[in-house]
Amino acid sequence: MQQVMEVPQLYQFIAIDAKGRITSASTANISTSFTLSDGSNTQTVAGGDTLTVAGTSNEVDVAVSATDTVTIGLPNNITVSNNLTVSGNLVVSGTTTQTGSVSQTTTLQVLPMQTQATLLTLVSMVSL
Repeated sequence: MQQVMEVPQLYQFIAIDAKGRITSASTANISTSFTLSDGSNTQTVAGGDTLTVAGTSNEVDVAVSATDTVTIGLPNNITVSNNLTVSGNLVVSGTTTQTGSVSQTTTLQVLPMQTQATLLTLVSMVSL
């Protein structure tokens, strides 16, 4: 009767008979790493290493659940540390709080003096 024993992490297989004698030795090609990529950069994760998916505080939430599942999302309260550019409309359902200066780009139309006087007269007449 032969017994087969695996030597840990060497991936060599040794067969031993009932009297404890080695009857054969071999090796096996077993992948012990994988490559992780973000589309531009790659990193090899070796067997036995722990892969950590980390989120930036108040910017990204990361949760590990169930077998082979990582969930990445936005937290309820998001902090943007630098500039935020909104190319479309900004819709706020709630209160906004400003803790710095506000800059706005507006086009002003300068009217000739005569037109300004006419507008002032009309505004005065409507106010009465």
